[in-house]
Amino acid sequence: MFKQLLPILSCVIALSSTHSLSTEVIDVTILADDNYYPYSFVEDGMLTGAYTQIIERIVKEMPNFRVQLVPVPWKRGLKLLKSGKAFALYPPYLKKQARPYIWPVSKPILDEITSVFCRTDILTTPRPNWPNDYIGLTIGNNHGFQIAGNRFWQLVKQGKITVKEFKNNQVNLTKMLIAKETDCYMNDREAILLSWHSLISQTKWKHKVMAMTEGAVISKEQGHLGFTNNDQGFYYYKKDFLIKFNKILEKIKQSGELEEIINQYWQSLREIHSRNIDAN
Repeated sequence: MFKQLLPILSCVIALSSTHSLSTEVIDVTILADDNYYPYSFVEDGMLTGAYTQIIERIVKEMPNFRVQLVPVPWKRGLKLLKSGKAFALYPPYLKKQARPYIWPVSKPILDEITSVFCRTDILTTPRPNWPNDYIGLTIGNNHGFQIAGNRFWQLVKQGKITVKEFKNNQVNLTKMLIAKETDCYMNDREAILLSWHSLISQTKWKHKVMAMTEGAVISKEQGHLGFTNNDQGFYYYKKDFLIKFNKILEKIKQSGELEEIINQYWQSLREIHSRNIDAN
């Protein structure tokens, strides 16, 4: 009789354990780049951006997780992931060789087109071939951003292209279009254009900003939610979180809701900049 009860008891224990895990509410902290305009940044003390809005939408459907999004400088976020002291960070590109400590990653959240923009006087002769057409120039980059491709960084190492890194889009554009410390600036196309509108809306710079022109398209990248793989199992809920996150992300992609969120956000930013420009 006792032997017959053992399988039944085992089943009950397994079911209760599953139920306990499924009803557990876990506090989760996700780090966000605090200076990646317009995708993830802090404005008036609040974290915002296209990725932020999308991730906030996704985690609303994840009641088992109480998620807090915390802005940090990008390099600090990477260090925290590398040390295993942070659960996840957005929005890294998929760069397994450069950042082997970031794994797994979510499904791609957004498509980003990375371009190089230069002062118009630099592009009087077109420079369509990246990066060879940019030899001899000084290119601006955001601190810690690993974009532009291996060939570009080889040319930098050889001293054929100079890179200057600054804090964010706004500073890089100022250094290029006002101070002329750089010839070009490489980053996400939408980010550069929106930052440019923001820059020219400021009265003190309005009549000092030089014209710029888009040069070569560098790449098409995709941002993800990236997780640490150096936590030694501390974040035991990582796999469950990722499965749920990806499922909801795929759902809002298929329904068209994701595209709607992105388009509405870009439109709201353009309207804000237009109002600022009109006011000045």
